[in-house]
Amino acid sequence: MDNVIKEIKAEMLLNYLYPEKSDAWEVRYRSDFARGYSAEILDIDADGNVVELARNGFLKLLPKEMMAPEQEFSKNADYEAIHRRIRMTEEAFLPIDVFAFRENMEVERTVTEILDERFSYLMTNYFGIDYRNIKNPYLKTAVTLLPSVAKHRGDLKYVQMMLKTVMKSEVEMNIMKYRDVDSPRVWLPMVRYDIIVEGLDREQYLKMKSDVDELARFVDDWYIGAEVVLKVRVRSREKGNILGYNF
Repeated sequence: MDNVIKEIKAEMLLNYLYPEKSDAWEVRYRSDFARGYSAEILDIDADGNVVELARNGFLKLLPKEMMAPEQEFSKNADYEAIHRRIRMTEEAFLPIDVFAFRENMEVERTVTEILDERFSYLMTNYFGIDYRNIKNPYLKTAVTLLPSVAKHRGDLKYVQMMLKTVMKSEVEMNIMKYRDVDSPRVWLPMVRYDIIVEGLDREQYLKMKSDVDELARFVDDWYIGAEVVLKVRVRSREKGNILGYNF
């Protein structure tokens, strides 16, 4: 995980963590010397809106002789005066670094918004789903998997894995036969997914059941097909309640 964070661009990470501060950051560039063994963001002061980065600032574009001419580096050189001059020069060019960084923040935020809009456009125009107005959290997560639906339609094990991921719960799958007419020769294949959730009270169960019923309709429409009967239910393993919540 640390390696992943090191590769995330500072503007992207700050926009994600502090979306309300995108135009308020004051940046301090501490040279890219440390970039090889640390994350790009060296330190964040969220209260003071200051971020330190392992990057080179505008000052690095200047010839080094402007900062400290070689003749100053002698046996009796005044290193304190040299460092003082460097700090004053850094402060003088700070507004340029801050302006450039805030512009980059704005560009990064715009790109993110465009990508979000592109996904919503895909959902609306290719799948007929209004993604932005989905309130059901389980359905909203499941919908993001639709671009690969063609590869998994009819794959009952994939549906089990998807439900387990979306619900963050254990999911049991049972494949059986179902008959809704009197003739013993008319049977339909049926799959039932049991989502195992413990300790729900009445209100929690009813809310989850409503969300799961909506999710089940989505799964039935996109993944199962008319030739298989689908059942999805929420149940508990608690003693005396093995078949489900008895409300």
